[in-house]
Amino acid sequence: MTTLKNILISLALITVGTASAQTVSVGTTSINFSALAGGASVSQPLNITATGGNTAVAVFASQSWLTVNPSGGTTPLQVTVTANPTGLAAGTYTDNNFRVVTASQTINIPVSFTVGTVSVSPQALSFAYTLGSTSAPVGQLLTVSGQNLNFTVAFNTNSGGNWLQASPVGNQVNVVLNGLVVSTLGAGTYSGTVTITQSGSA
Repeated sequence: MTTLKNILISLALITVGTASAQTVSVGTTSINFSALAGGASVSQPLNITATGGNTAVAVFASQSWLTVNPSGGTTPLQVTVTANPTGLAAGTYTDNNFRVVTASQTINIPVSFTVGTVSVSPQALSFAYTLGSTSAPVGQLLTVSGQNLNFTVAFNTNSGGNWLQASPVGNQVNVVLNGLVVSTLGAGTYSGTVTITQSGSA
């Protein structure tokens, strides 16, 4: 079997507070793309923020299949990161030198690009939950498309217990949060992964 896509899932638990350090931060710790060989480019937004005032930043990609627009500006800033499968054979490509740079700080963000006969959209999901809320966030769907839609789904979390769940529904994957577990978590950001694995031949 071939693993098609690891979908990064993030959960932010919100509480009231004020950041003490003046630093630049980005909206994700990694970027994952998937596209069909010979198909269209795929894009994701990347949010860049700074505490304690506006900061000039520049964004660099080191691979020819990866572009950023705009390539710099002043925070708060949203850039569009685009992966282009044109000319690429099926396989997994990486850019381990994709970075956000300021006068005093460099943030490296690993990028993975899976080119194959099946793609998954969107490339990542984010949920937000307010502490003390009586209900979990509404579930979200991932759509699987391409030449062979026989696949299995697995999911796991990096911390916080089993707050993530996912199940296939036709050519989609329903991603939901376990409200009983989420309600026990402290404020912070938690991440997990949904892994979609193709079964059978393409």
